[in-house]
Amino acid sequence: MSVDENFAAAISKPDFEESAYQLTQGADINRLIPTIEPDERGIYEGTTTYLIEAASRGQVQTVSFLLEHAADPNIAASFTGQTALIAAAFRGHAEVVDVLLDHGADFSAVDHPSKFSAIEYGIANEDAAIVRSLLNAGAPPTFRRLSFHKQGGAAAREIVHLLLEHGVDINQRDDWGRTPLMWAAQSCPLETVQFLIECGADVNIVSGKNMNGVSSTETALRLAKRAKRTDVVDLLVQHGANEKPPFLTRLRHTFLK
Repeated sequence: MSVDENFAAAISKPDFEESAYQLTQGADINRLIPTIEPDERGIYEGTTTYLIEAASRGQVQTVSFLLEHAADPNIAASFTGQTALIAAAFRGHAEVVDVLLDHGADFSAVDHPSKFSAIEYGIANEDAAIVRSLLNAGAPPTFRRLSFHKQGGAAAREIVHLLLEHGVDINQRDDWGRTPLMWAAQSCPLETVQFLIECGADVNIVSGKNMNGVSSTETALRLAKRAKRTDVVDLLVQHGANEKPPFLTRLRHTFLK
């Protein structure tokens, strides 16, 4: 076996004493390991690293060992574009995220083809601990889509609070042209809808163009009605939601003149 094969066998156990010895014998800790990556378009060749694999599995001790022995935290897999930090955030390994950030992991890196950063995966997965760590490390408080596709409960509300503390506009439209309130009205607990309204969410804002340039005229009220959420409908109306958004009413009057 080659020295790199010996190192791979040792780190996979993990046997850190043997791994350290193999490094003294010339093993490459940043070796690009060939992979086969399935995709909806077919099967593709890619690469990974020991660090990316350990981070993806949540192996905190192995990640720490690799970083302490000069593993580069910012090498990206050649097909997925994932760095160790993105892999850890994607899989929900908060402790690994912290270790990587302590060793200079680049929070601005994005994968492909989704172009998601670590913080966007933390937000999408409603993982408040990961979002908090990334914000504290200086990651910009941005989101591609705050759509509450998971529980939309306490963790989601904590993330919203964190983002607002860091300057995010609660009425910002995402890549679907929707605001957080629109998504919440469709599927979140009533408490989360109430929370967003208390945070300044506009109950009458109308959706804009999505990532494909297609416009819609959705409101939180319309989405709640479509989802048959009578409790949310009542709450929105109590806070001034209009059956017809003001600009649509004005537009209708214009055509009737």
